[in-house]
Amino acid sequence: MQGAADFALALAVFWALAFATSTSHGKLFALLSVIVAGMTTFNLAFLRHLRRVYASPRRGVWRRR
Repeated sequence: MQGAADFALALAVFWALAFATSTSHGKLFALLSVIVAGMTTFNLAFLRHLRRVYASPRRGVWRRR
């Protein structure tokens, strides 16, 4: 669920920036936007995974030993 929301948000941000800067959009641009949104989604999921894996069992300690 969170991955789908990340994907939709990244795609919306990409298209909003694209509409603000240029006027011509083709099939390649649509493919590029899906690729960038997918990469962003994967990176956010990976960062969440790392945060969960390295979460400390105690407050004030940033990683497990």
